[in-house]
Amino acid sequence: MKLVLGLAALLASSAAQARQNFVLVHSLSGQAIEINADAISQLGQARKDGLLIDAGCVVVFTNGKFLSTRETCPEIMRLIDGNLRSRH
Repeated sequence: MKLVLGLAALLASSAAQARQNFVLVHSLSGQAIEINADAISQLGQARKDGLLIDAGCVVVFTNGKFLSTRETCPEIMRLIDGNLRSRH
């Protein structure tokens, strides 16, 4: 039984560490979304023409998917930097 409790504590600790890599951003509709900072491959300033006029930043992930956010790219970089500082 002690081994099971130890494993549960280890898994909980790993989950907590993994969650620290997430930052909270908002979609264009205002929905709060947690994104994995480790899965971000690129941040791009949104163009002010076309459908992305209200977007502050376009986040591109390592799997090729992207998310348009209300936050600007510098704001997202500050969020990520704050998470990295809090982990160390």
